[in-house]
Order: sequence, then structure tokens, then C-alpha cells
Amino acid sequence: MLNRSIAQLVLALLVVGALPARGAEEPYDFYAILSLSGPAAFLGRGEQITLGAAERYINASGGIKSHPIHFVVQDDQSSPAIAVQLASQVFAKHVPAFIGPSFGATCTALLPLVNNGPVMYCLANVIHPPNGSYAFSANPSTKDFTAAAFRYLKAKGVRKIALLTSTDASGQDGEQVALDDLRSPEFADLQLVANEHFATSDLTVAAQIARIKAAGAQAIDAWTTGTPFGTVLRGVQEGAYDGIVMTNGGNINKTQMGQYAQFIPRDMIFTAPPYMTLGSIPARVRQAKAVYLEAMRQIGVTTPDQTQLIAWDPMLIMIDALRHIGLDATSTQIRDYMLKLHDFAGINGMYDFRRGDQRGVDPLSSPIVRWDKAGDTFVTISKPGGLPL
Repeated sequence: MLNRSIAQLVLALLVVGALPARGAEEPYDFYAILSLSGPAAFLGRGEQITLGAAERYINASGGIKSHPIHFVVQDDQSSPAIAVQLASQVFAKHVPAFIGPSFGATCTALLPLVNNGPVMYCLANVIHPPNGSYAFSANPSTKDFTAAAFRYLKAKGVRKIALLTSTDASGQDGEQVALDDLRSPEFADLQLVANEHFATSDLTVAAQIARIKAAGAQAIDAWTTGTPFGTVLRGVQEGAYDGIVMTNGGNINKTQMGQYAQFIPRDMIFTAPPYMTLGSIPARVRQAKAVYLEAMRQIGVTTPDQTQLIAWDPMLIMIDALRHIGLDATSTQIRDYMLKLHDFAGINGMYDFRRGDQRGVDPLSSPIVRWDKAGDTFVTISKPGGLPL
């Protein structure tokens, strides 16, 4: 309660203090490429809400060198081809940095386009940017996410596992990192008994679920996001599969859970961002969370979910770079600033980009959560790294 009160007071004072200056300077346009429609709209719409809260908060705390910020959001319609078209238009404006896209396929499509800038902060964790590149990725990597879930499953006695992945870039990455993790000595006790695929446009996965059941899988690693995940859940129900269904944090979305309520399996787990970790956290991270929650509360969001968490830290990190360098910052200056950034308190923990993974967060910081339908919330059920509580 004390942290919340402090955050409320700070935000209130900042809003009052910042208002007179807003009209004095031209706004700084910061571009975002998000999926506001199409299969990944669950992600993009949540991220857009967060950018609205971030714009209000950043401007209340002085903007960038007294210039208010304005987020210009472009809808890539969950299409890699459209994301490339929009990126070309944004790049023509000589922007030094942008935020997005929202999910794996669109981030993957833009990755080769930013070899020489601008800085891209992808909001999906499926890309694995080279150290020192202009691409950054939110959250621990998909490999770290999957390893956390495998640790949880192993501790729960699971020995036979199946993969069910979509054939898009996100699904392909999900399959690859799962196979990589299963080759690790840590998971030698886990046996891959089925490896099934489906297209994001498929209307059913009945055949895949039937083969997974026949193989005796105790758990399914269902790696896809958004609308195709609903197809998986319907297949699980219609195929009467009663094992554990695990999926990635991109599906931690209350709206999505509401729409798929009648298909939700009895036992379903999600890899979650470090934000959802229970227990002791550094005081500065606790304060960062209090400020974030108050900023979201001021726009009417009282209990944010994963889609509304993703964009907050990446946005503030890039704003921090602009505040230190100035509005004439180049993409190289922003990249170099971020690569050296450490001891940055975000809602996902203390960031240190010197670790060289273009993410900055502890790879062992992700917990496992489950959906509590009765409580209309996601409940954390593991320690950071995946071991059960």
C-alpha cells in the first residue's frame, strides 16, 4: 500500500507540473509497429493500451528534453508482408528507433532489415539477435521460457512429451528451442514421443491430437499464439486429451481466456514474464511495479495481463536512451547506449545488457503460471526458472 501511495503521489505531482509545458514544444513522434488486427491482435491491442499509459506517464515526467512524446502506432495486421511495407515507410522518415512488432513472424520478417539500424525492440521473444546488433528482444528467450516449463513438468513427474507447433516463424522457433532443450543433459529424462505441426490457418488439429494421444504423451508443448491457440484448445477438448497443455507467455491474456473458456483444459500452464514472480524482489523493481500499476490504473486497467506488460520496460529503456542522448540521437548512439545499460530497474527485474543477449533480463527469472477461471486471473505456481513452489 505504501508503494502504491508513493506512486500515486509522484504521478499526480508530475501530471500537474508537466501540463503547462506541453504546448511549448513540438511532440516527438515515436513509431510502433503492432498487430492490432489479425491472429495476433490479442497481443497488439494489449501493447497499444500500454503505450497509451506510457505516453501519459512519460509526458507527465517531463517528456524527452521537455518535448512531449507521441506514439504513432501502425497496424501490421499480423502479416509479415505488411510489417515489411510499414517498416519501409517508417524507415523512410529516418527514425533512429521503433518498438515492435508484436509476435514472432513479423519480428522475424523485419530482423534482416535492421542490420544497419534503426534500433528495433521486438516485443516477442522468439528472435535471437546477435550480440551488438540493432535488434533487441523483450523477455527471456523462448529457449529459456521452454526450459522453465520443462523443469516444471519434470518435477511433476512428466516423462513423455509431445510438440504441437504452428508452421509460421513463431512455431518454427518454438519447435527448434524445444528440441534444443530436450538435447540438454538436464532434460535427459524427458522423452519426445510425438512432433506434430499445423498451419495457422487450419481449422482443426484433430489428427495431430489423435496421434499425440496414441503416443502416450503426458504433456503437450503447444507453441503458437493468438487465434491458432484457440484451434489447439478446441482440438484438445474434442480429442479428449487429458494431459498437461503448456504454452508460451504470449497467450497470457484475459480476453483470450474469456473467449476460449469452454475449451480450456483441466491442466494448462504458461511460461510467464519475470514480472509475475512471487517472493522477494529488489526495492527498485518493487517501486517500478508500483509506478507501472498506477499508470495503468489511471487509464482504467486495474489488473494488467501479459500483453499489457510486454511493452512497458522496452519503451522506458528507449526513452531513457533518448533522454540521455537527446532528440537528435542516431540509431548507433541509441544501440550503443542500450548495450552498455545496466542497473536499470524495470517491472521485469534489474536489466543488464552487458550479458550480451540483447535482452538484459536474467534467463532464469521466468516462473510458470496457470489460469484460475474462478478468480479470473493467472496464478503463479513455480519459482523463477520453473521449479514448483
